[in-house]
Amino acid sequence: MSRFLHFAAITLTNNSGIIVGTMAFEGNPYDGHTLLPQLEQVEELMGRLPKTALVDRSYKWKDKILVVKIRIPGSGKGHTNYQRNKDRARFRRRASIEPMIGLLKAITG
Repeated sequence: MSRFLHFAAITLTNNSGIIVGTMAFEGNPYDGHTLLPQLEQVEELMGRLPKTALVDRSYKWKDKILVVKIRIPGSGKGHTNYQRNKDRARFRRRASIEPMIGLLKAITG
């Protein structure tokens, strides 16, 4: 029986970029519905949940899952300059791991 992988989820630490979880989903599930299984896997493997998850805009679903705050890039409206700059730095770091994710998907696919 042939199985086609349509969606791969990779969980990395923010600062060091260490892979702490990977999952494969068949079909084309909504990104927001894949986050809970990913967080449960991280908790099982690491023994704890992260405080914050940095995700892209396709994960717009909830502000919090379990005890993890979900951070999505936004316009920065209603925030101070300090908060906007802090968010920009966070999401620049998240964007910098995109090539690593693409490489891992290319190797396994």
